[in-house]
Amino acid sequence: MERFNAVTIHGMGTPMMECSTGLVKRLAERAPVSTGDFLRAIWTRRWMPGNLQVLARADGISRPARELALALRLATGIAHTRQLTLAALAGFTSEAELIDERQRWCWACLHGMLAIGRIWEPLVWRIRDYETCHIHRTPLQSQCPACLRRRILPLGSYSRVGCCSACGEWLGAEVYKPAHITQAEDIGRSEQICRLITVMPQLSVARPTARAIVGSCIRPDIILERDAATLLDVGYRTVRNWKAGTNIPKLKHYLDLASVISVTLDNLLLNRTDIVKAPQVSVRVERKRTSIDPELVEQAWRTAIGTLDDISIPQVANAANVSITYVREHLPHLLDEAKEARRQAERARRSKKAAIQSSQISACFRNLVQAGIYPSYDKIQEFAGTVVRAKGASAVIADEWSRLEAMPNPPFRRLVFPQNR
Repeated sequence: MERFNAVTIHGMGTPMMECSTGLVKRLAERAPVSTGDFLRAIWTRRWMPGNLQVLARADGISRPARELALALRLATGIAHTRQLTLAALAGFTSEAELIDERQRWCWACLHGMLAIGRIWEPLVWRIRDYETCHIHRTPLQSQCPACLRRRILPLGSYSRVGCCSACGEWLGAEVYKPAHITQAEDIGRSEQICRLITVMPQLSVARPTARAIVGSCIRPDIILERDAATLLDVGYRTVRNWKAGTNIPKLKHYLDLASVISVTLDNLLLNRTDIVKAPQVSVRVERKRTSIDPELVEQAWRTAIGTLDDISIPQVANAANVSITYVREHLPHLLDEAKEARRQAERARRSKKAAIQSSQISACFRNLVQAGIYPSYDKIQEFAGTVVRAKGASAVIADEWSRLEAMPNPPFRRLVFPQNR
């Protein structure tokens, strides 16, 4: 434990605070042992073959994150290891779409860390909704430029800080600088998530619930439930379940809700919506009714029928961008055309299948004759499989026998068994 006394957590209290898996890699390099051996020494019960997917969620809010934080604190004596995970978000959001199980990085950040001599992996890189670096305004990378792998686990047996967990290449090298760096114009969501990282210690003390947060925001004097459901792109019952405490919103729903009522994400989660002047009137969502041209609908309907492989009325309506109710009320003849097109497509499919089966039976019959094997029904079934049970298979076999017997010197003749009288 003495060799870890000088180890400090990078970025503590800032948006670029280090994550627990990145700290594991740094401690393993300081030991010096491989990351797998270090984990076996401090976290034996969880480090076993086939359990890498569990380690991919070691920075989240579930049990593996809590166990790793406790193991790091007991083995190294480093305090506040629990704050290096998203455990403070437990209770008012789910882990379903919170953690990105891939290794992601910003090349410019790694390059700058190397210049100052301190390299670490921020916790904000592990959040799925954080897609753009708030410092350099560039999208995060997830494909290694050396081995070209896309789905790289953040923690492996020989992982190192700032290196690919699959091939071990340094990801901040000058040769791996992206050729085209596209700067994002809107980094509002990334900045909101950075605010969330800075207030994590306060969230762990306040321990707000999703029911209290949603209930304080979605109320008649701020926004109605139906309007919130429309603006958040969720169902009305989903909002009701959030307010009742039955379901828990995801992080992206909190981000959208904060944008709707004009508050920051940290104030929303800390239930400080009273200090912000939220809109005192309900946001009315007016749906514009556009006129529909029947001729364009017919043209799109027939185009969809010609392009779809499996024709069904719901699929045709979806491809034509029109509701079935409108077609049933105003253009009922299009439904008959779709049904007739489906029948024709089914007939063509069956005839094509029958032709393929007939060719298979004929080929099997001729191959048996060429091999000097009597082409009995059992032999054809043995080589052709269940195709001989198809409709019309007996007629195909009879035609092949007629062709064979019409030859000058047929190698085989059909066996005719006398009928019992």
